[in-house]
Amino acid sequence: MWTNRRTEHGPFDIIGDVHGCFDELGELMTTLGYSIEGNGGGHRVVTPEGRKAIFLGDLVDRGPKIPEVLKLVMGMVEAGTALCVPGNHDMKLLQKLRGKDVKIAHGLADSIAQLEVEPPEFKSKVADFLDGLISHYVLDEGKLVVAHAGMKEEMQGRGSGAIRSFALFGETTGETDEFGLPVRYNWAADYRGKASVVYGHTPVGEPQWLNRTVNIDTGCVFGGKLTALRYPEKEFVSVSAHKTYYEPAKPLVSAQPTTSLSQQHEQDDVLDIDDVIGKRIIETRLHGNLTVREENAIAALEVMSRFATNPKWLIYLPPTMSPSETTKAETHGFEGGSDRLPRPRCSIAAIRGRAGRDWRLLYEDGQEILQRACVRARIPRSHSGSRNQVRFVGRACD
Repeated sequence: MWTNRRTEHGPFDIIGDVHGCFDELGELMTTLGYSIEGNGGGHRVVTPEGRKAIFLGDLVDRGPKIPEVLKLVMGMVEAGTALCVPGNHDMKLLQKLRGKDVKIAHGLADSIAQLEVEPPEFKSKVADFLDGLISHYVLDEGKLVVAHAGMKEEMQGRGSGAIRSFALFGETTGETDEFGLPVRYNWAADYRGKASVVYGHTPVGEPQWLNRTVNIDTGCVFGGKLTALRYPEKEFVSVSAHKTYYEPAKPLVSAQPTTSLSQQHEQDDVLDIDDVIGKRIIETRLHGNLTVREENAIAALEVMSRFATNPKWLIYLPPTMSPSETTKAETHGFEGGSDRLPRPRCSIAAIRGRAGRDWRLLYEDGQEILQRACVRARIPRSHSGSRNQVRFVGRACD
């Protein structure tokens, strides 16, 4: 399949929707370490450290320097220093260049006007270039997928009209919002694939990971930013738009978060029952494939729903924990009398001694309750010098 680029491992610089913002593109690529020089009406680009650029489509419409963006990207693709997937705006321009009757809207007039002053040979090359773009690419042994509007797991690496349509437009619910725009189905919320999917298409204030997917269209042409994702580093690099070139029909989402939770944490507030019921085969690094029978999954879900956290965040849930010695100090029981029960400090010291590690523990509200499942937790810096801590959750005396 043309989509198969599994043998290309990068490193890559994946660039979101450009929409004719050539100056910002040059600034972003310079920040990424690329060198851009004029070359007889085109552009010569020197890539850093063998890296390759990937453009997520929507090169055209709305912005001020559409031909310059096309010349740069076309030259890089021809030189083998970049890949490019098509966006819906690119495909509409292609239809116009091929003589099709299309509605002039959403910035297409800007592309037509700017290309009118270019020689016919260039417009013909643009049409051939856009016509040859592949819907999406699967890269790095299947670990990375790039597409303009995203790509569901079952569609990755395949080719059909439906798959190309999803890559260009995503999926809508059939409804429109208060701005008259189609309501898009949030496919990323249901994504459970192993590959990281990087896409654009719908402008967002800031890129955020959700279930191994990320939208890096940060609305440069609308006065936002032009963003790139460095892979495999997974580092975002952005430059601000020099101005608002095109007024958006819908305001960009504010860059300031309205909640302290990320999209991933908000999504994880409600557990998807389909993720944890039924027979499951889990691939592990040390023990191969493990099978969880349906009846065991139901029992585990019942226990965890009472005493644990979302299973997605669990690192290790030990089936049993041998008791530690009782305390040697005089303590007071729950009813005011003395007791000789195992106390958390003693238990923690015993665990630390067995593991041979310096465990960092979090006590909530000063309560010394020994817990049992280790999970990742984000702790405010005011409480700890490190953001990633080990935390024990569950019940001590169940």
